Parts: sequence; structure tokens; C-alpha cells
Amino acid sequence: MDFITAIRTAIARQLDFNGRSRRSEFWWFMLFGMICVMSAISLDSVLGTPKLGVMPDHGLPENYKQSLFYTFRISNFMIETVVGLLLFIPLFSVFVRRLHDVGLPGYWAVVYYVIGFISGPTVGEMMNMVEADNVEGATGFMLLLGMVNVVAFIAFIIAMTRDSDKGVNDYGPPPKTWKPKT
Repeated sequence: MDFITAIRTAIARQLDFNGRSRRSEFWWFMLFGMICVMSAISLDSVLGTPKLGVMPDHGLPENYKQSLFYTFRISNFMIETVVGLLLFIPLFSVFVRRLHDVGLPGYWAVVYYVIGFISGPTVGEMMNMVEADNVEGATGFMLLLGMVNVVAFIAFIIAMTRDSDKGVNDYGPPPKTWKPKT
């Protein structure tokens, strides 16, 4: 599947959490999402778009702001937030279908996002401690959450790079047989 076909397919199936998606569809659409978000960040910077005030300046720890940003692409900048929110559902659905393609249930996508959201602040805090050369302040809980995050990321990479299940699996026929409606 080429880049344009992957984008068309992922967008056409953005509300379809059933079936399977090819490895190429997932990775090409991930690249498309990264390009869109980087372009939006650049546009916000160049145009000086007004802040939305979605993220409070006080009251929400900085690390949780980072978790919201990395999980849902929510930030205080208008174009970046709009693009991130528009891409979230198609990215999530292609993630679920890709899990189905390798024989895994789609709810693992939710587990992955929840782990990232919960452990994100702890990982950020640990990185700050390492940067400040204060690793003695790390607690066992922080280390455990950090390890859970690393293991989840490695499992994500392994699952997303695995070859498709051959033939029909619990989630349907192989994705190479699916054709977008024209």
C-alpha cells in the first residue's frame, strides 16, 4: 500500500474499529499524522496564532499537560490542537485495526494510551531528576511506572511491526482483500 492509498483508506475507515489494517497502512498514516502535526506546530509558530486557553497555566502539573499533549495533541495553540484532535480518531482506529491484523484485541490500544497517560508525568519527572543529577529522589513506584511505560512501548513496536496473520483470523479476512469504496 502506498502513502496516498494508506491516507485515503485510514480516513475512509476512521470510524471503523472492526476488521484489519495492513502494516503499511498503519505506518504510512502515522507518518502522515506526524507531518500534519509538525506542520501545524510550524504554522502556529509562524502565524503567532492566539492561545486557546485549553490548558490552564496553573492548577494542572506540567507533566500532566505533557501527557495530554502527547496522548491527544491538545495544547494551547489553535492549529496544532485542531489538527491533533482531527487526527486522533483515525489514528486510533487504524491502531485498533492493526492490532486486529496481528490477532490481538483492540482494547490493547486503550491500555496503551492509558499507560502512557498515567506514566507520562512520572517518566517526565524522572527525566528531570536525571537532568538535575538527583536520581536518589526516585521512588520504587516511579521506577515501576517508568518500566511499565518502556515495556508498553516495546510491545507496541513489536505488535505494529509484526507480519499480518495469514488467512482469516477472529477479526476478519486479510486486509489485502479490503478495497476502499469509490
